[in-house]
Amino acid sequence: MSLELAFQRAVVNVLRSDPAVSDLVGDRVLDDVPLSFPTPYVHVGEFQTIDEDVGCGELLEAFVDIHVWTDAVGLVACHAIVAAVRAALREADLALAPDIAPGGKVHVFQHRTSRVMRDSNPRLSHGIINFRAILGGEY
Repeated sequence: MSLELAFQRAVVNVLRSDPAVSDLVGDRVLDDVPLSFPTPYVHVGEFQTIDEDVGCGELLEAFVDIHVWTDAVGLVACHAIVAAVRAALREADLALAPDIAPGGKVHVFQHRTSRVMRDSNPRLSHGIINFRAILGGEY
């Protein structure tokens, strides 16, 4: 059972199927970004998990950073994509794939922070959206 992999797949699937996200970035929701990939795109980036098991089954606290990149002038486009990503995930039913995590569930899912900034490359804007989840089996 891999709660982390099932969680990653659920996040990617929600973002790829969300009409508002698709309107802004097309099909460019990635978990691996090739060099020189055209913007705008959403990159499902870093995951961190903390084992919270207290003896009654696997329980993980998970954090995910989702990155937004755009070369649109100013920060407006980046803010719009960040808002769409945040809304898509906050409203989603993040079902974990039973073939990867049988009995796995997302018990808690919360938006933590969003940041939008200019990149060191002055042509790019960068957004980072952080979410927290509690993953585990039935309890």
